[in-house]
Amino acid sequence: MELLVIPDFSWSNDASWAKLLDFKLDSVPELDIGRLPRTPVPSPVPVANPQTAQIFAEERSRIEAAPRVRWIKPSDSDPDVVTDELSFETDEELPRAATTIEGGRIRGILLHKLMEELISGELEENPESATARSLELRRQLTSISPTDANLDGHELAATALKTLRLPDISRYRGKMVAEVPIYGTAASSDDLIGGRADAVAHDDGGRIVFDWKSDVAPKEAEFSTYRRQLVQYLRATGSTRGAIVYMTSGQVDWVTLAL
Repeated sequence: MELLVIPDFSWSNDASWAKLLDFKLDSVPELDIGRLPRTPVPSPVPVANPQTAQIFAEERSRIEAAPRVRWIKPSDSDPDVVTDELSFETDEELPRAATTIEGGRIRGILLHKLMEELISGELEENPESATARSLELRRQLTSISPTDANLDGHELAATALKTLRLPDISRYRGKMVAEVPIYGTAASSDDLIGGRADAVAHDDGGRIVFDWKSDVAPKEAEFSTYRRQLVQYLRATGSTRGAIVYMTSGQVDWVTLAL
């Protein structure tokens, strides 16, 4: 509480997450450690190294024989995730809504943040509060493209509120938890799955996983990729049902895991 040190990621490029927020580092004093007294550090006591070539070879063989750990992150569009043939049932085709909204990475981040705060109760569920929060979040984001600079706070708020009021979503409102960490093992291998579900709800039928998508005009290949990502999360959580929610169009793609 007395000292907050914020590092300046001077080596990161403009596309990195560290450049999305302006920490106002130019307006805070630089930490001067030159005035701090130096504490003498005693030299460590030398320890004899009993390792031989034979011991080294034995240790190396044990390491090489150990199972390899590989993490799969479905939400990061890991190409390894979508190669397995996964069995699930879903709608064959989703209708596309005509829209002139400009999509983008920043719009997706803002919509996900609004959904998190609305579900957790941090943000009041009304147009005035949601719009004010949208504008505040937009102001906090710098290093944005010209397209993202034109983001409409009213549209963001309306899209988030509309999503919560969809019939397929509203019935789970009191049972939802936002931003749930997920860890598990892939069904077809010993690979580990790590990620975060946008929302999870519990009802009499079990656990339901929700995945918010901000895409304005997703392609057919993206529909399939998103379904396979969701299936990975369903298996990791022991769930049999989940929904991919296209927030812009208001379409809900239900996915049922075939056991």
